[in-house]
Amino acid sequence: MFQAQNNFKSFKELNNLEERQTKCKQKLNQHPEMIPVILEKHPKSKMPQLNKSLDTLKNTLQISPKQSLYFHIGNQLLPEDVKLIDIYEKKKDPEDGFLYITYSDLEVFG
Repeated sequence: MFQAQNNFKSFKELNNLEERQTKCKQKLNQHPEMIPVILEKHPKSKMPQLNKSLDTLKNTLQISPKQSLYFHIGNQLLPEDVKLIDIYEKKKDPEDGFLYITYSDLEVFG
């Protein structure tokens, strides 16, 4: 499930715009009630990289009770008090339709 973080390429690096648009449309057609999210490790994070960005997470990341897990959209922390659908409508990629979220084990922006 995890791959080495040194040679990780982002979803956008691995898929051109047309491929990303097609994948997003397919996901929305298959599961119209779901939000198409790409979840990737922040480059500065020490967490392992998930290698299946498009699939639903079936296993949780193994972190110690003392570690915190942070989710970012762009360079901002994901707000806790806002529904994901509202975030999706405001922050989805205008070109391909995915919502790109990065995760990290520390606050990499501050």
